[in-house]
Amino acid sequence: MSDIAPALVTRRQERVERALAYLESGFSEEDGFASWVTESAGFDARHRAPTEYFSTMIVTQLLLDAGQEPRVLDRVLELVLASCNERGFVHFFSDHALLAADIDCTGIGHTLLLSAGRPHPAVADAVESLLQNVDPCGVMEVYEQPAPGRAGRIDPCALVNALYLIYWAGREAAAAPSIDAVHAFLVSGDFDRGTRYYPSGDTFLYFLSRLVRDFERTHERFLEPLHARLLSRFGTSATTLERATRVSAADNVGLFDPEDLRVLVRDQRTDGSWAPGAFFKYGRSTRFFGSEAVTTAFALRALVAGPRQHVGREWLAAVG
Repeated sequence: MSDIAPALVTRRQERVERALAYLESGFSEEDGFASWVTESAGFDARHRAPTEYFSTMIVTQLLLDAGQEPRVLDRVLELVLASCNERGFVHFFSDHALLAADIDCTGIGHTLLLSAGRPHPAVADAVESLLQNVDPCGVMEVYEQPAPGRAGRIDPCALVNALYLIYWAGREAAAAPSIDAVHAFLVSGDFDRGTRYYPSGDTFLYFLSRLVRDFERTHERFLEPLHARLLSRFGTSATTLERATRVSAADNVGLFDPEDLRVLVRDQRTDGSWAPGAFFKYGRSTRFFGSEAVTTAFALRALVAGPRQHVGREWLAAVG
């Protein structure tokens, strides 16, 4: 751990434990971690979202990345498996009829199963399905096709999460158009405005940082521009969620963001949580999803930031 990190995070282990206890206490065996919908990115008013398991997958992956193994892990993995259809795609809502399965949930869901050392029996089929789910330019579409009314949707965050699974399988050569699209989005600076489904550019940088962290063969193309984009954003105006996302992304690729970590430490609440923020949204409207659970999981991940040995390639080799 760097010299500066302990000075910024007093009682580090206590803070991590309080955050983890908060998360586990709010977990529902049926619904996972609660998710909220709001018309305001500031979460001034909100209502409960229909049960969706994507937030639960994100929270659990963050805990594993932070070196925690939550007691709810087994149940979360059961929810992920229940979200898979027969082609290996993963659905966002627990009610599969509400929305077609998508490449974003598929990438995150299968990656979580891999992280836990329990790959889905159909993971190879899922990779093939992703590689076939492309537009005329060969870029992966968000929704599993055919999806009436949703054909042609492209989102760089969803691309990165799907590419993680494709890199794990060693099939990245077959996904060159999607990789090109992600690279162009990064170097152009277009990420700063967010994406169709993710309002913050920091979320794109976070997802990309995990890909770069765990697959060295991405470094030549992505590492230098990713470092530059992250360094330029340290300490800039942001929500609590964005700061936590930024610290976590920096740590994934060997950087340290003390400015944002300092604010995060200050803003932890007495129950161990952090305030909710707009994590993702409906593509056709400005209705945002977020929760205390998602922000708290990102903040917990940020609390352990600092030079350390990441586990990425080790567990990938073990389950590959």
